Amino acid sequence: MTSKWPKLYKGIVTGTNMVFEEIPNFSQTDLRQDAVFVLDMGDELFVWIGEDVTEEERKVTFDIHKHLQPLKASFPQNWVIVMTKQGLEPESFKKSFGTWEPELLAKLRDSDEEKYDALNFNEVEE
Repeated sequence: MTSKWPKLYKGIVTGTNMVFEEIPNFSQTDLRQDAVFVLDMGDELFVWIGEDVTEEERKVTFDIHKHLQPLKASFPQNWVIVMTKQGLEPESFKKSFGTWEPELLAKLRDSDEEKYDALNFNEVEE
């Protein structure tokens, strides 16, 4: 039997609203430094804020109760919301991802920057 929890949702900010997209079979590599995620643990919701999230996205995130209303029907009555930032994750959050590699997100960002630099390497200066 498959457990109902944990579930991971990516928060997508559009203006002053936030909608959530579930990420099935998630792992730590699904987290992105420029995004907000909600980890549903059943009786706790962790709101994870990546270090590269914009100020506008942060403002929307701090009103998270309003944005979670469409999802609330699937949550227990006495749910607790825990806000956490990248690098300050509690152990219970980390355990939901199986093996947690503290430097993984920085490595992924560096890898993405290297790919971007490689794509721009062939640009010709005039």
